[in-house]
Amino acid sequence: EKISVGIGVVEIDEQNKKDVELILKNLLISSEKARRNIDKYFGFCFFDAEMEAQLLREQNIILELTNIVEDENCDSLYLQFQPILDIKTNQICEFEALARIKNDELGQISPLEFIPIAEKTKLIIPLGDIIIRKALRFLKLLEENGHDKIGVSINISGIQMLRNDFPKNLLDMIHDMQVNPSNIGLEIT
Repeated sequence: EKISVGIGVVEIDEQNKKDVELILKNLLISSEKARRNIDKYFGFCFFDAEMEAQLLREQNIILELTNIVEDENCDSLYLQFQPILDIKTNQICEFEALARIKNDELGQISPLEFIPIAEKTKLIIPLGDIIIRKALRFLKLLEENGHDKIGVSINISGIQMLRNDFPKNLLDMIHDMQVNPSNIGLEIT
């Protein structure tokens, strides 16, 4: 076993010298980052404006994810469907459902940014269910328009998939949407 040390450093100046709560908050942020960036046994981190902006952005993304989860009809979460082509037949055989978030304040938020935050906060579980339902609605639309041989592939977080109730919930959604389960692919992210 080893013991490691992370030290956060915050500059106290004329603007923040009377705001003890802000100083302690910034110190906590920088010390946590220092603990994650430890080289061998000791790490340190200086709090700066970039770190504060990154933290604020993450908090805003968490707020947006919470809004999406609370209101499934929120239009900031949408799916793009990337066609997958069968080279032999030169026909679309499947679509991959790709989750996207666009926010008025934050702009387009990359899945590379929002998925790890959703996983860390466990919002990935209800968010993943919303994504599955949206993808199944698209599949239902394909089937209703005579494209019953085209599948939809859905990215699933390992966190979501490892839940005991995942298989039952997925089968319930498939049953409720009345889509062909053989047209559904799952990809673990």
